Amino acid sequence: MLINHDEYSKAIEEIREKAADSHAEMGFQIFENLANERKLERDQAEEGSRTKDLNQVDVAIAREKASQHRFVAQAWNQSRYGTKAGQTEVTISLGDMHLDALRKMKTIPDATKVIENDD
Repeated sequence: MLINHDEYSKAIEEIREKAADSHAEMGFQIFENLANERKLERDQAEEGSRTKDLNQVDVAIAREKASQHRFVAQAWNQSRYGTKAGQTEVTISLGDMHLDALRKMKTIPDATKVIENDD
């Protein structure tokens, strides 16, 4: 295997580092292009059109752009933005907690357990 050879292994590692930077930059470019296309679409929409309003597409683009920035921050500064070994990210859904509390109070039937939140 090439990776087991010291000289090739070092060259492959250098290339991977450069490729990783390129992939991060391409990720930014993808979302920047989407944001620009969406802005153009909104700018060209007729007044009063729903297309002119901000919508879920705009929110999704903004969320993904923020996620891309967070990814790069974690990669470039692990000590400040990275997750520590053994550290677990916890996501809490207030809606799910509210439904659980209502179920425990028996104010809503158990049939609502089929509702799932996929945030």
